[in-house]
Amino acid sequence: MNKKTSIAFIAAGLIAITSAFAWYGETQDSEGHEHRSEHCMKGGRHHGYKMGKRGWAGHKIMEREFTADQIGTLTKARLIMRGNENLKLGKVTSTENGYNVTIVTQDNSLVKEQQLAKNGMPVKKFERLQKRIEARKAKASSQ
Repeated sequence: MNKKTSIAFIAAGLIAITSAFAWYGETQDSEGHEHRSEHCMKGGRHHGYKMGKRGWAGHKIMEREFTADQIGTLTKARLIMRGNENLKLGKVTSTENGYNVTIVTQDNSLVKEQQLAKNGMPVKKFERLQKRIEARKAKASSQ
């Protein structure tokens, strides 16, 4: 081999190696993990929030409490988003563990009555989530 051919092979090798390192660096995040969907599915961090089953538990959703006026506003917004112009908010009454919300038609005939927790969730969903959080806390404290 002559000198020019050797230099060409060395240059091509260097270009290939630096390209491979550059490509590899783009697929890695700052912690050295591959940034693929399976990484996030395994409980990896993504944009500062822990993804996975326990990801939402760090938020303050369960602790937030709304007033009756705020619950009424949230319910009106949900009705508007559903797009049924025949429905409107009836009454919002306070109970010991949340609110009773009635949804009526424009001629004031009852459509349905909802029971909401103080944070705006349906009571059954709120209680189920609260039990799951307490069970996880108990499990974590026993370990």
